[in-house]
Amino acid sequence: SMHEKKVSSYFKNLQKNALFDLQMAALLLLLFILLAPFITKEEAIRGQTIIVVDTSASMLVEKDGTPLFDNHKEAIRKLVNNRPGQPITIISTGKEPMTVIREEKNAEEIISAINQLKVSYEHEFMERAIEFTQSIAADSEADIHIFTDSLNQQSLPEASDTLAWTVNASNDNYRNVSIDKFGAVATQDGTEAIIKIINHSG
Repeated sequence: SMHEKKVSSYFKNLQKNALFDLQMAALLLLLFILLAPFITKEEAIRGQTIIVVDTSASMLVEKDGTPLFDNHKEAIRKLVNNRPGQPITIISTGKEPMTVIREEKNAEEIISAINQLKVSYEHEFMERAIEFTQSIAADSEADIHIFTDSLNQQSLPEASDTLAWTVNASNDNYRNVSIDKFGAVATQDGTEAIIKIINHSG
């Protein structure tokens, strides 16, 4: 009958539409799976931000008249200003890494801590700073930013679902030479000195 034909036609259209909707859903799911690796960890991680600051003397190298250390401090201020209300932890490098502030949310306190950062003229001991940072992050989620002059990516821990690592280093090749050992001895002719110099440049 005519009524049966109309009902049959309606169901056929419904089946076609349902098939189309399923195909579109499958396509969207496939796109999401393919694009997932390109979603940045910064977007995915909602925990604290940990900032590791290299305070070694090599950070005093200048570019356009401004020390790299000052450029990094400005970049850290911008990073913090873009994350209002988020807990911020700042760690300075050295033989014994130091926690400058820990999970601080007060913007004035954070900016004040950044402004007071100074070069310590000590070796950066970055491996220790990274280990220290991992112990602070523990099992929580954290977005970790390292500010230094150079760092081998192999020094970083393996990728994790809870920890994201970002290295902010200089792209310029600077000469980085330091005195490792110095010795002096008095002789009949005066004073003799021996200096051991290490070239840290890549």
